[in-house]
Formats: sequence, structure tokens, C-alpha cells
Amino acid sequence: MASKIAQKIKQGTGVDFHWHLARHAFFNRAYAAAAEIQDREEKKIRMADLIVWGGWESPDSLDIYSRRARRERAKTPLKIWQHGGNVWNALN
Repeated sequence: MASKIAQKIKQGTGVDFHWHLARHAFFNRAYAAAAEIQDREEKKIRMADLIVWGGWESPDSLDIYSRRARRERAKTPLKIWQHGGNVWNALN
């Protein structure tokens, strides 16, 4: 079903829309915003909302998702550094 919706969005907007990427982008930002909430009760409510919205079974599932998202996000700069991205030819 999600792929059909993504296809309709592509056709309607001309944007190369990927449902999976949009979902990750939304939940990464929503999780980051909820994590910054100082009031414990409000934070608990917002995290519970994310669990429901994301279809996760429990807070542990959300933690697994967020750890994976952070790990994946860290891979890009790591690859850049490992493949000579730390060398600035203009300064050499």
C-alpha cells in the first residue's frame, strides 16, 4: 500500500518520492524533538505518540529504531573520512 501511495505522489508532483526515506526523515526529526523536551511527563507522552504513529510494539522497538537511525547517519561521514575526505587538496 505504501508503495502505491508513493507512486501516486511521484506522478502527482514529479518528485522522485521514496516512502521509506520520508518515513525515516519524519521519525528522526520527531524523535529528536521529543528527546529535547525537558518535562518528563510531556516527553513520555510524545514518545508514546511516536510508538503509536510508527506502529512499534513497545518503547524498546522505538529505541532499536533510533539506534539504527543514528548508526546509519554516522556511516556517511565515516565513509568520507576513510576515503580521503580529510585531505583538503586546496590547502596542500
